[in-house]
Amino acid sequence: MATTIALQTIQARMATTITLQTIQTHLRTPVCVNCSKVALQKFPRWMLLRRCYGTAQAADLHVDSGANVDSEKEGPQREKRVHTYNKVPDWRTPTELAEYLTQNIVFQNDEFLAVNKPYGLPIYQNDTTSDELCVNDVLKLLQNKLGTDRLMLPFSLDIDLQKKSSGILILPKSVSARQDLRSFTKIVRSAQMLPQTFWAVTVGVPIHEELNEQICVMQHQVGEYIMNIPDKIVPNKRKDKGRIIPRISHRVLDKNTQLGCALVEIKPNYTQWDCLQVCMAQRLSPILGDHQYSGRVKHVLGRPVPVEPKVVKPATQTLPDFVRRKLRLGFDQVHSIPLHLHCAQWTLFGHLKKKKDQPLIINAAAPEFFNWTLSQLGLELPVVS
Repeated sequence: MATTIALQTIQARMATTITLQTIQTHLRTPVCVNCSKVALQKFPRWMLLRRCYGTAQAADLHVDSGANVDSEKEGPQREKRVHTYNKVPDWRTPTELAEYLTQNIVFQNDEFLAVNKPYGLPIYQNDTTSDELCVNDVLKLLQNKLGTDRLMLPFSLDIDLQKKSSGILILPKSVSARQDLRSFTKIVRSAQMLPQTFWAVTVGVPIHEELNEQICVMQHQVGEYIMNIPDKIVPNKRKDKGRIIPRISHRVLDKNTQLGCALVEIKPNYTQWDCLQVCMAQRLSPILGDHQYSGRVKHVLGRPVPVEPKVVKPATQTLPDFVRRKLRLGFDQVHSIPLHLHCAQWTLFGHLKKKKDQPLIINAAAPEFFNWTLSQLGLELPVVS
């Protein structure tokens, strides 16, 4: 029995009803006998036809209401796949987390240990009522696994950024090493050196391919939220405790102008108060997965327009439809996009207090979801030497 299949083309005004015999004649290839539907991969591109899995699964293909389809002949349905953004590292106990971090050590010497921290893993647990594991919970286990006398968290950690981002986390092995790292951080900020290298996927291509400048970030109450907002740099307020003035450099590594996305290298001398996310939103190219500051950029006639940051509250990031479809997300799945901000490199200058020492460079590979996004958006990571 021939089953009639209605195939809607991209042209909304035209609809073509094609029988299986017509398709078979056109392609000179037999039709699937089991389910009486087309079982072909190749077909005219404008028809957007996919392989038959027992049901009509073309992008715009459906079974005509007049078709007589035997339900018993329908093949097995495809198993529901878990989206890449929902594939998070699985650890349920401190022992499993310690084992995971042990397998992701990227550098180790007598003074420091560096791990490639996954997205979403906090350093401390500020909420005492939460049972979420953090790095601080497993320091003793890591210490025993590695056979070190001591393992500590460094000073001046930006806890919020470290949880949202992935990448290099440095853990001192002694009090003196911890103090050395703290002194190094102070020198970096005063000398405006840029020791950290982040990779970020941005929604929007930065206007400037390269830009290195200072920004001012202050805290502001927006409804029930305390938000970090950009402000003008005022010379007599540079040391005001209510604001920070980081130097942030960015460079476009790759871009897809058709999709309006880019892979950007960001080098800061300060990472507190979400200043990287604040900076990229201010530069009209918010980071993908930034559900806190991306609302400060709207699009009018296809062009990015800044919104007054003092009135913007955290909200799920709004993506162009063509970008959302490239990432294989429905409207109700956009909130699951992780922040695409990865600390890929740390450069420690004079870390042993000897001028003749060469800088210590630590690299960390990007996570799986980051690489998948780059592939979907047609972007490529640089080759790290």
